[in-house]
Amino acid sequence: MIVILLMLGPSFLQAQTLHGRVYITGTETAIANASVYYNASTVGTATNNSGDFTLTEKSKHIPLIVSCVGYATVTINDYNEKTFLKIYLTPKMQILRDVVIGGSDGMSRKEKEKIFLREFLGTSSFAKGCTIINLKDVELTYHKKTQTLTASCDTPLEINNKLLGYKISYFLQEFKRSPSNTAYSGNYFYTDNFSSEKKNEISQNREAAYKGSTLQFIRALWAGKLKEKGFEIDAIGSKLYKDSSIIRIDSGYHYIDLKGRHLRIFYDKGPTVVAQTAPSLITSTGYYGPELLWYGGNMAAQRVGDNLPFEYWPKDEQDEYQSKPASAELLVNRTLPSFTDAPFTKLRAINCQSITNRYWISK
Repeated sequence: MIVILLMLGPSFLQAQTLHGRVYITGTETAIANASVYYNASTVGTATNNSGDFTLTEKSKHIPLIVSCVGYATVTINDYNEKTFLKIYLTPKMQILRDVVIGGSDGMSRKEKEKIFLREFLGTSSFAKGCTIINLKDVELTYHKKTQTLTASCDTPLEINNKLLGYKISYFLQEFKRSPSNTAYSGNYFYTDNFSSEKKNEISQNREAAYKGSTLQFIRALWAGKLKEKGFEIDAIGSKLYKDSSIIRIDSGYHYIDLKGRHLRIFYDKGPTVVAQTAPSLITSTGYYGPELLWYGGNMAAQRVGDNLPFEYWPKDEQDEYQSKPASAELLVNRTLPSFTDAPFTKLRAINCQSITNRYWISK
């Protein structure tokens, strides 16, 4: 992946927009109809016949993604309106997939689709309202020896989330489900997809999906409003958080820093446990990454069918979160159930550079 940054002239500096051109790697041949978007957001565009694009600039902490059928996806973390982006995409190598002699790999197409939809979209009412329009384009392969199901797709998955009113274009990079774990990763963007008659219903559904989500939790944590928003936390294997906070501020940036401990989150939808491999950047939009955060319990069950874009805000939160985050104390002063009281059977890891999800299924 090659990205060249060129300084823009004054005429560009007033627009607060990103400008760039997409080429084939090793050439100056432009790529038309490449998708350029902020990951897991509603803001995106496509390159014109000359490979050019213009896109409104968002928070610099949300990765910019460039995807096109037949090419490897590019992730750009360093960008601003003062530079012109020259982006080079590398053609994908054609992969010869396994061919099963005799026409059967031990699992029917119907069974494969059932597992794929359950593990990828989820099992909530919102997930059950989702339809993958081009499901027939998904290559599903079951490996008898390892009891592993894999999935791939050469085109973006076109997902219609009827109850949340979104069309999701998901560029699937990996899906693998074995007896012990499930993992999938990809980049995606949202488009509103509902009629005016459904506006109130969609609004209520989105708010219901938002309550208790990772998106709401990260925003409340950033703003120091966990208790106000219904979240309570403590640490596993140590005293409750008292004078110390799990937020570390460095050069104006906010990080989750659990200092090697496991965090428990309590919400009325159910408990969650969180671990991390390194301090993780968070922003007021709800973005967190790129370091790994690991989830078990309620938040681990929130999959593609439950997710909302970074632009989503319920009416009662958008204005209040624009102010400077409070240095609120994160103490929980009450008796909480022990970790063993909750059936944490799955863990989830998210890498927001490519949105990677992994679930470990305990025996």
